[in-house]
Amino acid sequence: MKPITNPLLRFALRSWPFVVLGGLAILFAVILIFSRKSPVIQSLDPAMAAPGQEVVLTGSYFGRTVRDGTLTLAGNVILPSSIIHWSDHRIAFKVPSDALSGLLTIANSQGVSKGLLFTDINEIPMVWTPALNTLQPYIEAVTPASPVTGTVLTVRATRIPDQEAGSYVELIAPHQPSIPFHDFVVWNPRSVQIRLPIGYGAGTQLVLHTPEGNSPPFDLGATSPAEWQNPITYKMTFEAECEFSGGSGDAMFWLRLPDPSQSLQPYRVSFSKQPLPGSHGELLPFSFPDAGGTQSLTFTLQLTAREFHWLGTSGSSGSSGGSTSSSTTAPDQASLGWGSAWDSWQEATWQVPSQTWAAAQLVYQKVLAHFTGVKGSDGLAKPGTPDQVWQNTTPTPFELTLTYAAALKSVNIVSRVVAGFLVQGNTAQPHAWVEFWDPGAGWVPADPALGVGTANPLAQFSALDNRHIFWSSAPVLIERGETESHLVDQLVPFSFQRSFIEVNGDLHGAVLWHEVSVNS
Repeated sequence: MKPITNPLLRFALRSWPFVVLGGLAILFAVILIFSRKSPVIQSLDPAMAAPGQEVVLTGSYFGRTVRDGTLTLAGNVILPSSIIHWSDHRIAFKVPSDALSGLLTIANSQGVSKGLLFTDINEIPMVWTPALNTLQPYIEAVTPASPVTGTVLTVRATRIPDQEAGSYVELIAPHQPSIPFHDFVVWNPRSVQIRLPIGYGAGTQLVLHTPEGNSPPFDLGATSPAEWQNPITYKMTFEAECEFSGGSGDAMFWLRLPDPSQSLQPYRVSFSKQPLPGSHGELLPFSFPDAGGTQSLTFTLQLTAREFHWLGTSGSSGSSGGSTSSSTTAPDQASLGWGSAWDSWQEATWQVPSQTWAAAQLVYQKVLAHFTGVKGSDGLAKPGTPDQVWQNTTPTPFELTLTYAAALKSVNIVSRVVAGFLVQGNTAQPHAWVEFWDPGAGWVPADPALGVGTANPLAQFSALDNRHIFWSSAPVLIERGETESHLVDQLVPFSFQRSFIEVNGDLHGAVLWHEVSVNS
C-alpha cells in the first residue's frame, strides 16, 4: 500500500476521533439545553424563620451551582453570600437581615418556579404580655363532679401537650398518699381521661403535670360542671376590606382560624379566594398582587354555638390574691394609674371578700353601677383613654369590658379578655368579654356589656348565651390600659382581628374586619 502523501487527507485521518468527540460534546450540550426544565420547589423547611436562621429548599432542576440560578424572596434576590449550599435538588440559605415575608422562587434559563410562602416571624406583630405562663395547663372542669371509685373522670384543661410523654395527673386526697397517675384512658389536646382509684373521691385535688408546667390544684366536687346547652347553627358571611391610597401595591391578608377539632364551636369554612400554596396550620395568607383602591376577601362560616354555664356559687373555694383574711382592701400598689377619677374610686374604702367568686361579683356590680349604659356597639374599635372611659357614663362595650378586667386585676384576681362575635338579630358584631380565674371553678365568663343598665345585672355573670361566638382564649395582662398598647391586636390570636398584613403602599384601618352579616 502506498503511503498517503496528501497532507489534508493525512490530517483528517489522524484527527477524526477528536472531531467525533467534539461533535458528541456539542450534541450533548444541545440536548442538555433543550431538555432542561424550569425549577420545581417541593418543600420549604422551616416555612417560618427569623433572620440568621437556616432554611432548606428541596426539589428539582435548581442547577449544579449558585451560578446556574437565582433565588428570590418577596421580589428581592438572595445574594450568594447568604447561600450555604446549592445543588440540583437542594438549596440551603440563611435568612437575610432585611428579609421580607413573601413568595420564595427559583429562576434559571428555562423559567421561574412556582413560589412557596415564607414568613419572617419577626414581621408578625403579635406582641402581648401574658398574665400567666402561657404553656402552663389549667383545669377548667372535671366531669362527673361527684364520682365514685372506678368512674372515668374527664378532665378538661387548656394547653395540654400533644403527647402524653412526661405528663401525669396527680391525685391529692386527705389521709391518702399522693398518686402520680400515668394510666390515661384518653389523651388529647383538650381533655384527658383517667379511672378514679379506690379511696379517692370528693375532696380530692387534681393537678395536671406537664413538661411545660403544672396546673393549679382543682378540687374534685367543689363546683358543678360546666354545661353546654341549646345548640344553634349559624351561617355567617364575613368580608375584609383593604384600602390603598397613593397608587397600588402588593397586599397580603393573613387570616387566623383555630383547628376545628380543638375549637369549642366546630365550623366549616369556604373562601372567595384560595390561600397561597404552601400555607398550612392556623395562619392562612391570601395574596393580592398589584392591588389598588379597595380589595376585599369574603368567607363563609357554618358553625354551631351553645350556651355556656358555670354553675358556681359565691361559696366556691379560692381566695383573692392568696389572702387568708375575711376581707381585704385593694392594695395601693395595684392602682392602674388611670388618673384622678379612677384613683379616687380605688382609694375609697370598700371591702373585697376573700373568696374569688364573691370578690369578682362585687367588682362586677360596682363597675356596672358606675355606668348608666353602653353606647351602640362599636365592636373592637380603639378605646378611649382610661380616664376618658371612667368619666363617661356610657362607654362602648369594649371599653366597659377593659374596665372590668382592669378592676379585677386591681384586687389581684387573674383575668383575661376574650374576643369573638356577638350575634344580634341578623348581624354579628365583633365583641369582647372577660374571664377570671377561680381556683374552684376554672375560667369563669362575665360580659359586663350585657349586664349594665339591666334590672338584674348578675344574670349575665358566669354565663354566656349561644350568641357569643368564640374560638379560643389567651391570657392578657392589662397593666395600665393606655391606647398605645394596641389592645385590639393583643386580644386573642384566634379571633378575627388582623394578625398580620404585608403591603407595599398605605393601609388604612386598625381593625381589618368591618362589615359582618349573618345569613340565617
